[in-house]
Amino acid sequence: MIDLVLLRRGSTAWGLAHAAVTGYSPRHGAIAITVSGATLVADHVLGVARQVRVRPVGQILRRFWGHPCVGTALVDGIPLIVVDPAAPPEELLGHEGDADEH
Repeated sequence: MIDLVLLRRGSTAWGLAHAAVTGYSPRHGAIAITVSGATLVADHVLGVARQVRVRPVGQILRRFWGHPCVGTALVDGIPLIVVDPAAPPEELLGHEGDADEH
């Protein structure tokens, strides 16, 4: 069981271990989430879910999902892909030009 930060990027919901998050900041209408070695970008942070059961990725999802991930979870009826913070999917990576100018 793990505490997850719940994110939405596009039409996909994601989970990220709360313990892996080191910071949040606004980014051009989105939210930048800092984890060790990377900045992820989400359209919305939906909140934190406590003590979520993460299940291993099944054969069918593994076959079609090309990125490493911790597993999958279901929170309040929302299916999530739980991100491996050491190998985040392209959909969540910040790109040059996304950063706020301070």
